[in-house]
Amino acid sequence: MADRIFAIFLIPPVAGLIAFITALLFGTKAAAPVAAAGILCALCAIVFFLLKGKLFCGLPRWGSALFVPAALFLFWISSVPPYWRDDLITHMALPHLAVMHGVWPFPSFQPSAFAPDLLLPLNLAFVAYGLDWAASYISVFYILATALLVAHWTARETGMRWGIVAGAALLTLGILFRLATASYSDPAVMFFGAAGSFYWYEWLKRPNRSDALKGGLAFAAGTAVKYNAGLLMACFLAVMLLAALRRKTARDWAIASVAAAGFTLLFCGPWWWAAAHRAEAPRAVFQSRFETAPIRERAELCGETKIWAAVAPLRLFINGAEGGRCEFDGRLNPFLLLGGLLALWRSSGRLEKRLLFASLGLFLLFAGLLISPMARYLLPLAPALAFLTASSAAFFATEKRTTAAITMVVLMLAWNAWDFSAAVRRFDGWKYLAGKESREEFIRRTVPAYAVTQWANGHLPPESRIYFAFIGNRVYYSERDYYYDSFWDGATLMALFTGGKDAAEIKQSLRDKGFTHLVLMDGVMRRFIESNGIVPLYEQFVAVAPGMYAKDGATLLTLTEN
Repeated sequence: MADRIFAIFLIPPVAGLIAFITALLFGTKAAAPVAAAGILCALCAIVFFLLKGKLFCGLPRWGSALFVPAALFLFWISSVPPYWRDDLITHMALPHLAVMHGVWPFPSFQPSAFAPDLLLPLNLAFVAYGLDWAASYISVFYILATALLVAHWTARETGMRWGIVAGAALLTLGILFRLATASYSDPAVMFFGAAGSFYWYEWLKRPNRSDALKGGLAFAAGTAVKYNAGLLMACFLAVMLLAALRRKTARDWAIASVAAAGFTLLFCGPWWWAAAHRAEAPRAVFQSRFETAPIRERAELCGETKIWAAVAPLRLFINGAEGGRCEFDGRLNPFLLLGGLLALWRSSGRLEKRLLFASLGLFLLFAGLLISPMARYLLPLAPALAFLTASSAAFFATEKRTTAAITMVVLMLAWNAWDFSAAVRRFDGWKYLAGKESREEFIRRTVPAYAVTQWANGHLPPESRIYFAFIGNRVYYSERDYYYDSFWDGATLMALFTGGKDAAEIKQSLRDKGFTHLVLMDGVMRRFIESNGIVPLYEQFVAVAPGMYAKDGATLLTLTEN
């Protein structure tokens, strides 16, 4: 069953690779139907096995009865239009630019985001055919697939009853509620991290070529979606090497490592390099000394000591808040981490579980040095931790310690319920889903400067290029070429206004970068100019770059000659 689930959900990244190469060779008009065909193939495979009764093979009826309404609920909440912050950066904006320009572009924003993500060409199909609201369905499918895979993984060790507990522990994580309402790629990384962990865990038990190859393929597919899967793959290979040297099975380890490297090269090889060199979209370079230094970033931006910042990956199991850069942007479940630790002493097959946990611990160690601590970035850990936690509870149950087993499960699920309910309360889309709000009303309420953006779409020349400042990253709905200041909104603009230039020079500097218009959030801009004592300079700038339209606290200024 695990092999069937893995095979079905391997189709999207393979289709994404084919669509991406098609976009490079023949343009995005040819790539869109290829991406759509890949999505349909995956969907047809799911429907086929569902009708054959093999998708829930092994699950008891009560397990299926719980899974189906959970799936319907996730698909329902995912049908809101794209509106979330990062949802509208790369995941939707980059495919949108590809459709606008007819080529796969090097982004004119957030250069650090230009890395392999083979789900983006699939999002291109949704954008091209006006179905962008359905792009988040990919996230939901991968959330559900991961829960099923973890259930079957755990069932192999402890029985399906505990498999359902592990699947439920994963499916009810609060962070997954938000990921189900956006077109994030993190659930796909979680799925392939789960598949790779499963196959290489089986390899740790009994080295064999089949599991080595499938594990390498799974991690490579995850790496082609996001880099954190590659980090987990490297951590697994390091632990597996030590195990292979001890067991004198280095040849089997070599097969696993060569397979992982080969499949990664296939997915992430020369295609992205070619895209960067063939791109025709205008681009602007933005650099920050924080981008690759999460410890220094937290120390300087959040006021934390470097030691406290270094343990941030552990802290996000306990606290975190959606949208808060210094609060980890979401959290995981500490009882998963505790259950994983207990599995090292209180479960069957303790040696393999220790090696599995060592791989996860090594990932956590390097995550503190290399990855901004956000819950969704560490999601590849969650499936294996759910497996280990359920294994611990199952061991307590077999040892006649039923109270301890029940307590573990109740505490774990209670934490999830609390976190999930908090995500439900924060969700902005209930009025839209209940039919009390139109699509336009919902987007206008949740996306900054949407009214001004729509006006610009209808009144500015097609060749216009807009610089969005202090808008956040949600500029996906612009039908004109655009730029914004990555994570640090307004950085370029602030440097111009505080760099000793007069109003005319500031305007000319923006024109030299190819910008024809500027969109500002009035409140943030007002605070900026007042705190820097440059109100007269801004008033002079508005005189030479007059406003064209203002709505909902946003203003569109023209940089063209009067």
